[in-house]
Amino acid sequence: MLSKLTRYLKPEISIETGAELREGPAKLTGVGARTVDPLTSPFRGKKCLAYVYRVLRVVQTRGGSMPSVVRERVVHVPIEVELSDGTKVLAKPKKADPAISPEEHREMISAGEEGVYFDESLVDVGSRVCVTGMVSRKGDDWTLTFATLENLGAPPATTKREGVRGRKRRRP
Repeated sequence: MLSKLTRYLKPEISIETGAELREGPAKLTGVGARTVDPLTSPFRGKKCLAYVYRVLRVVQTRGGSMPSVVRERVVHVPIEVELSDGTKVLAKPKKADPAISPEEHREMISAGEEGVYFDESLVDVGSRVCVTGMVSRKGDDWTLTFATLENLGAPPATTKREGVRGRKRRRP
């Protein structure tokens, strides 16, 4: 019992390789690899690992107009995070929100309220991610139960193009 308690009270560490893996709170940084069932974003219709979907309304204030969030939903699926040394860790969301279907999105659009617009942020398959949560181990398999998933953008290029020069542009 005491070992479980001390494991969860440890400070959160940053992990980028399999050698750094240990049980307890951690921030894993790697490439968000495959998932069993990728999500389809309701607004753009793209396959992704996670998305934030917002319905916003323009409201008038003393200083002008500004957006106000009417509805927001953060949707994640279990993903496989590949660390820099090739180690794979299964990352499962702590809380699963139901996905918004494209049909549900079309219904909101057809309501046709004035000053309402939609915003969507995606975490694409293959992008670099930082996943924060609790790491656990069963046998040789590592699992992270996460609360937050941050998109760090495209993964770094794996090949370098050496000896290729671009043409310089002359100013007129």
